[in-house]
Amino acid sequence: MKISGRQVAAARALLGWSQDRLAEAADLSRQALLRWENGQTEPREATLQRVVQVLGAAGIEFTNGNHPGLRLKIPPAEPNHPAD
Repeated sequence: MKISGRQVAAARALLGWSQDRLAEAADLSRQALLRWENGQTEPREATLQRVVQVLGAAGIEFTNGNHPGLRLKIPPAEPNHPAD
């Protein structure tokens, strides 16, 4: 899976996360994340997988079909149970 730095930055924005928060959660340096988001470098596969896992656990789903992007998976609402 190829995830662009722009997708990562958009995912962070959707979640309201700082670079520091994502970098810490995915165990990478803020500088490495900054360079990836700015298109200066590409991450190693292990780094990519950690970032995708962390963002996925937060509800982000990457879509890499004809138009790469992402979306926030909204958990289904719990059904209302009538009072007994």
